[in-house]
Order: sequence, then structure tokens, then C-alpha cells
Amino acid sequence: MMTLAWAVFATGANAQEAADPPAPVSVKDDGASVADADIIVTGSRTITDGANAPTPVTVVSSEQLTTATPGNLAEAVGQLPAFRGSTKASSAGSAGTTLGAAANLLSLRALSPFRTLILLDGRRIVPTQMTGAVDANMIPQGLLKRVDVVTGGASAAYGSDAVAGAVNFVLDTRYTGLKLNLQGGLSSRGDAGNMKASVTAGTSFADGRGHVLFSADYFDQNGIDLDYNGRKWAEAGWGVIGSSLTSPELIVAPNVRDATATAGGVITACQPAGVTCPIARTQFLPDGSLVPYTQGVNVSSSTMSGGDGSIRRANLIAGYRLKSFFGRVSYDIADGHTVFVEGGYNHLRAHYFGFNSGQFLGSPETIFADNAYLSQSLRDTMAANGIQSFSMNRSNFDFGDMEFTNNTRTRRFVAGIDGELGGSWKYSLYGSYGRSTFDLLTSNNPRIENLYNAIDAVVDPVSGRIVCRSTLLGLPVGQGCVPINTFGDGAPSAEALNYVLRTTYLNYDIDQLVVAGTVRGSLFTLPAGDVNIAMGLEYRRETAEQTSGPDNDGIRTGAGIRGYPAAQRNQPGAYFSSPAAGYSGDFSVREGFVEISAPILRDTPFFQALDVNGAVRYADYSSVGGVVTWKAGAIWAPVEDIKFRVTRSRDIRAPSIQERFQPQTPVIGQPVNDPLNGGARVTVTQVNQGNLNLSEEKADSLTLGVVLRPSFLPGLTASIDYFNIKVKDVIAAPTREAVLAACGTSCPQVIRNPDGSLNSIITLQSNLAQLRTKGEDYELGYTTDTSGIGLNGRVNLRLLATHTRTLNIVQNGVVLERVGDLNVVTSQSIPGVAKWSGQFSAEYRSERFKLFIQERYIGPGHLDRSQRYVATQDTSIPARFYTDVTVGYTPPTLGGRMEFYFTVNNLFDKDPPIAPNGATIQPRASNGMLYDFIGRAYTGGVKLTF
Repeated sequence: MMTLAWAVFATGANAQEAADPPAPVSVKDDGASVADADIIVTGSRTITDGANAPTPVTVVSSEQLTTATPGNLAEAVGQLPAFRGSTKASSAGSAGTTLGAAANLLSLRALSPFRTLILLDGRRIVPTQMTGAVDANMIPQGLLKRVDVVTGGASAAYGSDAVAGAVNFVLDTRYTGLKLNLQGGLSSRGDAGNMKASVTAGTSFADGRGHVLFSADYFDQNGIDLDYNGRKWAEAGWGVIGSSLTSPELIVAPNVRDATATAGGVITACQPAGVTCPIARTQFLPDGSLVPYTQGVNVSSSTMSGGDGSIRRANLIAGYRLKSFFGRVSYDIADGHTVFVEGGYNHLRAHYFGFNSGQFLGSPETIFADNAYLSQSLRDTMAANGIQSFSMNRSNFDFGDMEFTNNTRTRRFVAGIDGELGGSWKYSLYGSYGRSTFDLLTSNNPRIENLYNAIDAVVDPVSGRIVCRSTLLGLPVGQGCVPINTFGDGAPSAEALNYVLRTTYLNYDIDQLVVAGTVRGSLFTLPAGDVNIAMGLEYRRETAEQTSGPDNDGIRTGAGIRGYPAAQRNQPGAYFSSPAAGYSGDFSVREGFVEISAPILRDTPFFQALDVNGAVRYADYSSVGGVVTWKAGAIWAPVEDIKFRVTRSRDIRAPSIQERFQPQTPVIGQPVNDPLNGGARVTVTQVNQGNLNLSEEKADSLTLGVVLRPSFLPGLTASIDYFNIKVKDVIAAPTREAVLAACGTSCPQVIRNPDGSLNSIITLQSNLAQLRTKGEDYELGYTTDTSGIGLNGRVNLRLLATHTRTLNIVQNGVVLERVGDLNVVTSQSIPGVAKWSGQFSAEYRSERFKLFIQERYIGPGHLDRSQRYVATQDTSIPARFYTDVTVGYTPPTLGGRMEFYFTVNNLFDKDPPIAPNGATIQPRASNGMLYDFIGRAYTGGVKLTF
């Protein structure tokens, strides 16, 4: 079906937002072929004046974004208040995640990235994740003119996925000239260095009938790995852990460690049951000797504070490198008819450390009395006490930290034609093809059956060599087995590690094809003005295929391996961190839409202006069938200085390929309170699974706003917009707690070990929840020149703030409110957000000098209220202010074409508050989605413009 194909342009920021953003749009615009009257407002097909748009649109120039955050422009967008809860490049990959490291996944209203539609010049971009989310890193940053944020439902305008709104990255397609930018940065601790280089060029040809553009961007960000360089808040090892073995209450504690594992191994129990076990609670030193093992406090089944257990640590931020290339050629084949082709290539490479492969989460090693690596003294003790075997937990640090390297590549090609049909009528046609490729390499990943096979080492009575027991018995599983010594840190041989450890891979490809066309023009004229209409058709098809190697399509059973843990039997995948099994899926959709805007009154008493706007879209999905979306809005200006606006809409989101086709995919180490074990806090494997019977999500959105532009104070604009979004039939997996509660003592979705302890919980994607958020957006801007105080320049002030009153998800009648839950991250359903968040900027700019100051605010909150804490726990999380400063100087040399700039982000080096979000795999002392993990950072650079 056809939809908006023309680029969404504006001559300045105020073309789209009734409250003009004061920051100047400094991207060069030669104004060559796009008439100012042909501006189309993001979120509409018919409105050409943003002041008459009923849906709020926030506009930020690329210069303001890069001035505040000179490194990665996409990350600067994520700092806007409406995007709190987004996944940013400097936080992804730091909490055990593998499919999103270094990605910038924008999430409006914290309703998840796949409910926020990302557009480039008003056109869809191929998703970069199987969820349907788009990584904003894939935008050509050097050519970016501005970013338009539609903070309300936009499905009638753009189709599925715009439940929370749309983000339109608008390129300067008429840029003429040459721009060069080179910069470098470093934190105050000497780490997290970065380097950026970009070149942008554009020129006309054929007497102005044609235009060609090219841009190339490079950005390299070093990660903060296992050396925290004096960041005491991180080195302290804070985590949320169980307060005891039997209590469901949690406590925030420092120095979080494994409760039952050390680097060399801890003996936890002896078999058979009931035998005297004098070796229990002893640990192996590097030389293989045994010494007592000291536990800390607040000991649960997996964690404790202090003691001899292994320290859990991972990188703070992922290192990544981004390359982007973009080219575009347009040509006026006749007066009023322009053809264009454009193409882009992006490559994002990220590297980070994940969880360590030890502490197998309820899967200890079973060491038998005939193990060839046991010392004689230990053998004697076992024999004297009738011990046939003992259980041992080990952290396996000598296996090496698991390292993840992922590469995301996108290729996108667009061709189209824009033209005039006569009178006010115009048309636009385009086709696009995009492919996104993702691959993940995981090194030092133990193959589970190989590990336990190698642990059962015995002496061959014939040769006297140490071999695997399975090899001695001639079992198929014993072929190629290399025995391993796990008694003491550093004990395993290189040969044994080569047998146990593997580098695994995961790959997926996503293809998107879009063909779209639109016509628009004036139907007739009313006394107040033209009644405009836009009509369009669009066809879209997306396909995806995921592969991960044959080892991950089966179920591991441990057949033939003595001592193979029950918790590891009948689990999908072959590895400790098993890539998801392969699968494929697709969908297609045919859509048609009509939008009408009409001026009702002009220049009458109490009606300086009254406009109405409405749109309806019908979409026929191969997955869910036919759906209808619509919107209706109005704007009323009783006098010139004030306008009121309202929009009501029905929006939808069709299920993604992953949500429908994903096979059983294990996620290890998830915390849950076991109701059959006195509510004790334990860790399990959550097995996610797709569902072909899903239907679409349905959202009802309401926005009410007022815009002030007082004539007595030129340059001042202000707006307040109330939003209320309710999403029904939300696609989600049931919580682990919900599955346990519904299961009772036994059900297929809950798998328990023979001793009754929890093993895994299967969670099937379903239309089982509701999402709701409501609150207000505030915007205040003021711009004025400074000639009145003797300075030749301008001052620009801007305030953006969001007050979130409600953000909750409802499952099975249980309301989970997330406003204020500031330690909750995306992996735990919807993330927590502050009740208040804001951003204030002040800029002075003259011909030679620029000073920019920005203050970012994240309001106070508390720990996750859905959990129980000990009575003495302070659950409050304090507010944070971050100050950013940029100074720039343009020397008179080169005709003012060179600018030097220097930025300090987090000027006062504010640490994040202690807001741990779990310690099952890794303790995270704070929430990287909200807070700055780097600390004070410096960036300096130079720009050249010709």
C-alpha cells in the first residue's frame, strides 16, 4: 500500500512545533528545489503548518544534539525526557544481554522500542532486531538536519508500530558544500576514550536540475571492561540479593559474591545422603589443597555479601565501532517532476564481557571417589567416611571470561519520484529494499556435555593414563574426550580447555521491501481556507531467518555421562550460553489510507482559527488479518497568542516475527521466589517461546494541549500537552511469578529437578496484558538577540520536561506500576522511569564564540516496589543532576569556516545512585539506562565548512 513517500522537510524547527525550539538550525540549506509551501508536518500527510498540527511534535536540530552530546548523535536523542527508558549504546551489553550491545533503541514513553516507529525522511527503515526494533545508530549522522518526535499515536499516518509515537530523522537532502569534523574524547579517569570523524559533501549539477550527496561517519567508543578505574560505586559490588536461604525478602548489599562457589571450587555436600561429611564447606586452593570456606552474610541459594565466594564482575559499558556511508542523487526530469535514488550502508561492531561460565546455577560438579585428580589424603578421608562422591561448585575463572562480539550491518536502497499533477495536486512514489544482518560470536563458551564428561576422569588400569570414564568404557560420548582437573584455580590444562570451550555463533537476516505511493492536494475551498486531502497505498513485506549451528537445535540429555546434573537434562541447546535455535518467519501487509484537514473558522470573535484533521487507515496483514486505525484532531485558537489542541487515535502493533515464530529459547539465571520452597529466592532458566496465534495490540491515545506564544514577549513559546495511552491485548510473556502461581504443585510449564527444586519455567508469548501511561510534556523556549546589552549575538533558552503520572502493565488483574521503580531495566518487562525528568539548555552564540550549558534531571524514586525488602532497607533512590558544557570558537582565519569546540559532559563527575537491578548473573550497582556510568568526560574537536 502507499504511504508518505516525500521527504518530510521544514525550513526551521518551528515548521513543525507550535512551540518553536529556540536552538538555531544551522545545517546549510541552499533552498534549491523545495518550496517552503511544500513542507509536510511529521505525523500528518496534509498539514503544512506545524502551528496547525493537533498532534504534538517536538523538533530538535542536529546541531543542538551534537553540541550537547558530541559523540553519538543517536545517544543524544535518547537523553530527551520523553525517551527515558531507552536502551543506549553506553548501557547495552552491560547486564548479561547479547542481542543489543551498543544499540541505541529509542523508546518513547518507555513503552519499548518496538512500539516506537523510527523513520528516515518519513520512510520506514529495515528493523535491526527480530523484535522489529530499529537501532538509531543506523542513521547517517553527518547529513542529519533535525529530529522530529511525534509524541502520540501515529498508526493512521504510518501504520503498525507507532503506538507510542514516531521519530523522524530528517536529512538535509539539498545540502551544498563540504563539511569535515574530527574529534576525540576521554573520561577524567583516562578510559572510555572515543574518536569521531565525518565528511559530508553535496553539490548541484546540470544547471541545478540535479543534486548529489555523500556522507561518511566513523565513531569508535572504548568500553569500560573489568577495571573500573577507581569508580568506587562500581567497585563496591552492590547488588539486590536474598536476605537469607529461606526468606523471600531482599536486601541491597555491597561486595556481592557467589554463595557456594570459588575460583578453585567449594565442596558443598557428600553422597550418599546421611554420611558424615568432614570436607563440606572447604575450598580448593591453587595448589589443590583444601582449606575451610568462609561464608559471608545474607546468604541465599546463589549469592551472599562478603565471605570467600567468587566476585561477580562484568564490563560497565560495551566498546563499539560505528561506520556509516550514505549517498543520494536526485534529478529534475521535467519541471515539477524529480526522480531520486539513495543508498546507505552501516556497520556497528560491539565487544564486551558477559557473565562468567562458572556457578552453574544449581548444576554442581559431582566428583566420584575414583577421580584421578584427587589427592591421596582426600581419597583417604572419603574412604574413611564412606563417601562415594561429593558435590562441588566452581566459578571457572581459569576458563576465561566469556566474550561477546556482535556485528550489525544494514544496507538500504530507495528509488522514487516526486511530482506535481497540476494545481495543488502532488504525487509521490517510491520503493525501498533493506537488509539487516546480525551476527554474534561468543568465545570461551563451555559445551555442557563436554565439561561434565571431562570432569569424570579416571585412571586407565592398562596404560596408567588419566582418561575420561566414558572413553574407558568405549561409549560414543567418550570419543575425543580430554579429562579435566578442576581442583584449584589454574588446574585445567590447555588441552582440556580446548575440548570444553567453544566459540559459538548466532546469525539472523531481516529483509524489508516497501512499495508506496501518495497523492495529495486541495479538494475545495471553504471561507476559512483550503480543505486538503491525502490518499495513499503501501505494500510491505518482511522476512527473517535466524541460524545458530546444529548444536543448538537439539536437547541435551547427558546420556552416558556419570554425574551429569539433573538440572542440565532435557535443556535446549548445547552450551552454557546457548544461542537461540534457528527459525524463520515472514509477514506482508497491504494498506490504504485517507487523511483530510479542514479549516473551519478564521478571524472571528473567539475563533482566530479552528481547524480539524482526521485520518483512517485499513491494513490487511498476512499474520493477523484486517485492522483499522484512525485519528481525529482539532486545534482552536481563540486569540492569536494561545492555541488549544486535541487528538484522539486508535493505533495498532502487529506481532513481530520473533513473537510469532521464536522456538524455545533459554535465558539462564533468572530470579524468582519459589512458593513450594517457603518463598525462597532461587534462580531458574526461563524458556521463552513464540506463539503463532497472536493477535494485534490495540492502543487508544488521547492528547490535550495548549500552546502559548505571547505577542507582548516576542521569542517566547510554551506548551503543555497531556497524554494518555492505553494498550490492550499487549503481547508479552507471563512473569515467572505468574506461571508459578497458576501452576500450583505441578504443570507442564514448570520443570523441577528430582529433589523438587526449580529447574526452568516456560513462558509463552500471549495477548495477556495491558499497558497504560499518562502524564504531561512541558516545553518552554525563548530566543532573543543580545544587542540591547552590548553583545552581538543571540541567547537561546529551552526547557523540556516530562511528568509521568502512570506507567503500568496489568497481567491477570495484577497491576505492576513502574513510575519511580528506578532500578528496573528493560529485561524486566517495561522499565522504571522517574516521575519527573527534564532537560534545560542555555546557549549564547555570536559570530566567533559559542557557550552552551545543559542540565539534565532525573527525579527521585525507589527500588522495585513489586519486591519485598527487609524492614531496615532504605529503598529510596535520590535524584540526579548532570551538567554538560560546550564552548566553541571560530577564528577569523579561513573566512570563518573553521570552528574549534570543547565539551565536558557530567561536569561535576556525579556518580550514579546505588540502584541495583539484580545479582543473579552480574551485580549491577545502578541502572545504565537512566544514569551515567562513565563520569566526567572531555571531548574536543574541529569542524571545517566549505
